[in-house]
Amino acid sequence: MPGILSAGLTAVDNLCAGLIANGPAIIQSGINIILQLLNGLISAAPTILTTGIQLVIMLIQGLIGAIPQLIQAVPQLISAIVTTIMSVNWLQLGIDIVKRYWLWNY
Repeated sequence: MPGILSAGLTAVDNLCAGLIANGPAIIQSGINIILQLLNGLISAAPTILTTGIQLVIMLIQGLIGAIPQLIQAVPQLISAIVTTIMSVNWLQLGIDIVKRYWLWNY
C-alpha cells in the first residue's frame, strides 16, 4: 500500500510541475482556441442570420397555413375542457384540500 500511495503522490507532483512549467503555453493555446472560435462565428454570422430569418419566415408561413385546422379544432378543444371540468368531483376536492390544510397546520 505505501508503494501505491507513493506512486500516486509522485504522479500528482509530476502533473503539477508540468502544469506550472507549461502554464504560459497552455494559456496561450486557450486564447488561440477562443480567438479561432470567435473568428469562425464572426465569419459565419451572415449565414447564421440568413438561416435564422428563413426559419422564422417558414414558421410564420406554417402557422398561417394551419389556421383552418386550428379553427376546426376549437370545438374539440372546448369539449375536452368542459368534459375535464365536469369530471372533477369539486366537493370532494374541496373537502380534501381543507383536510390536508387542517392536518398540516394543526
